Amino acid sequence: MAADETRTTSQRAQDQLREFRRIVSAAVGEIRSQEVRDTFASLSLEELADQHISRLEEGDEQLNPSRLQRITAVRDDLANSIEAMKATDPNRFRRADPENDVNTEPESDEDVTSATS
Repeated sequence: MAADETRTTSQRAQDQLREFRRIVSAAVGEIRSQEVRDTFASLSLEELADQHISRLEEGDEQLNPSRLQRITAVRDDLANSIEAMKATDPNRFRRADPENDVNTEPESDEDVTSATS
């Protein structure tokens, strides 16, 4: 019987500890949610837009370019690559080979004619 009382006391202690943790967790959750609500309530749409614009524009020219500078560099590199490909003679490209190429539509005579003209 003493073992049952000890076990019951231990269970009660664990139950109390779980209840305490639940209460503390609920209290912390409520405090955090209030902080988040206050933060969102204090921000305006204009402030958020200004923050986003500054993140896009801020940066060092050489060491740490801004996002806008990086996007512009990628766009310029892509445009230069496309122009270089357009300037390349179409005959320098390899024709589609159904024996070695996968997921490539076979060329018709019209495609070949329009590519060379």
